[in-house]
Amino acid sequence: MNNWLGLIICFVYVFGMIGAAEGLRRWRGYSSGFTRKVIHVGVGMM
Repeated sequence: MNNWLGLIICFVYVFGMIGAAEGLRRWRGYSSGFTRKVIHVGVGMM
């Protein structure tokens, strides 16, 4: 895989996790601490 393609995929994944966690926070009313943990776990799985 091209290095640039891998970098772009990583950025998309990280920003996707941030967007999904923010969407959960707004939709379900979760606290910001919970969404922060979701982001850390999700990005850690990368």
